Amino acid sequence: MKNIITFIKHELHESLYPFIFFFILFHLTVLTKMLMLKSYGLTGGSVEVATVGALIVAKAVLVADSMSLTHRFGTHPLIYSVLWKTVVYGAFVLLFRCLEEFVPLWIKHPTLGVAYAHVRSDVSWPMFWAIQIWVSVGLLLYNSLREMDRYFGTGSMKKAFLGQ
Repeated sequence: MKNIITFIKHELHESLYPFIFFFILFHLTVLTKMLMLKSYGLTGGSVEVATVGALIVAKAVLVADSMSLTHRFGTHPLIYSVLWKTVVYGAFVLLFRCLEEFVPLWIKHPTLGVAYAHVRSDVSWPMFWAIQIWVSVGLLLYNSLREMDRYFGTGSMKKAFLGQ
């Protein structure tokens, strides 16, 4: 039982900083979406979805970091690792965002073809890509900070920004 509690504490500690970062990022994207839709008299975006999304992405980042795929450029200059991780994480986020748009329509409509047609016509693609740009820039910033922290010593960024 003590090993389980230790494991849970470790996982919570490891996922805290990614969660905080993506919590802020996803809430900014929800705010962006709400402001864009407000100009058309529509509402949209969910704080709950943004919070759950931040939890999922924080855990996904930890899982992805445990895979060798994300550590291809560990011995190269930081820019290689930062850009590679941003591309890998960005691809996963793009996939999940596409599924987020597609699955509800697939449940609502009888066939894949009909659901796909509704995705093409119902989704605001300019807004979709605006949010994807937000997330991609956020991932670039997140990976830059993490790689600099790794380079200068774990905890160095926290110490530099927040003090002892």
